[in-house]
Amino acid sequence: MNRYELIKGQTFSGGFGNLQLVKDTYLDREVLFKRMSNPQDNDQLINEIQALSKARSRHVIEIYDLIRNPQSGLLEGIIIEFLKGRDYLNYHNETPFDSYSFLIILYQISHALYDLHNSGIVHRDLKLENIKSSETGVLKLYDFGLSSTNEDYYTKSNRGTIIYAAPELYVSNAKITTEMDIYAFGICAWNLVTTTRNFSPALLEKPPMRSKPYTTIGRLLTGKVNDEIINTIDSCLNSNPSLRPSSKRLTETFYKHLLYNKHKGLFVEKNSSIYELSHSKTGVRIKLSHGEIIVNYDGFDFIISAVSGEVYINNTPAQIGDCLPNACLITFGRPEFGSGRRFVTFLSSHPELVI
Repeated sequence: MNRYELIKGQTFSGGFGNLQLVKDTYLDREVLFKRMSNPQDNDQLINEIQALSKARSRHVIEIYDLIRNPQSGLLEGIIIEFLKGRDYLNYHNETPFDSYSFLIILYQISHALYDLHNSGIVHRDLKLENIKSSETGVLKLYDFGLSSTNEDYYTKSNRGTIIYAAPELYVSNAKITTEMDIYAFGICAWNLVTTTRNFSPALLEKPPMRSKPYTTIGRLLTGKVNDEIINTIDSCLNSNPSLRPSSKRLTETFYKHLLYNKHKGLFVEKNSSIYELSHSKTGVRIKLSHGEIIVNYDGFDFIISAVSGEVYINNTPAQIGDCLPNACLITFGRPEFGSGRRFVTFLSSHPELVI
């Protein structure tokens, strides 16, 4: 510990561990020294090291160093990133409700789970208490003491936070799966908009949904977010694990909605005639020799709403209801018309999500 200086009065505790704010004198920065309250629980600390060493994500806390006893060589603790940003325990009390902020939080949590699950890690103790932002506003998950890096891991103790525990955890020798993290994600979504006492009564049972039917989170969010978001959160809490969405699907869904109305679609003919679609101009009608097409932007996609004559998208006949690819060639006229055909190129922008 010669490298690290204790900062007096900056001690935190939670779960099975203690955290002490220290200064890294080599790199001149504040970090956290984490050790277990009871050395007999050091297996959790080793578990955390193994999980964090495998994780590769900007949304997962970093581990910087291992601290060992100089005499025995036994592990005493770890040095981890100190998150100076906000926590989310009281987010539900913030008014007015901001749908974009809500979606940004859900996107970052789901992205963290996607990165973890891709690395073969189940967090197993996902909850708002284990989520915080960095000084730059990037949300990160921490506390991996209960995580699993073994796809065939079965738990005997069922340790974790009750309200976040999936129904299938309430059995002996339960197998730890990624679907349990997805269930906990759904509880996080509820807890971001209300207190636990206002949850669906079915979620408060032990095990959940044992006798009461699940009440949709739509009763709190209808009119505030898109119905697809409500349905996605509800599906995370399905009592059947196989019917819950993957972390990949969650990430893609929230990403899609965060980019709502941010695309632009450009139609160009011979580098001169330009049509542009965006949230301020949502429809275009292009009529050239041999055909006509109408395309509308719904905030997510550029959709063919009408077509007549001979119009092709990348050599395939245009169909009402089809979405234009991000880049394509729109041809007016059959191939045998040769030089008599007219061509319009379409290119959709790729807006970036900045956090």
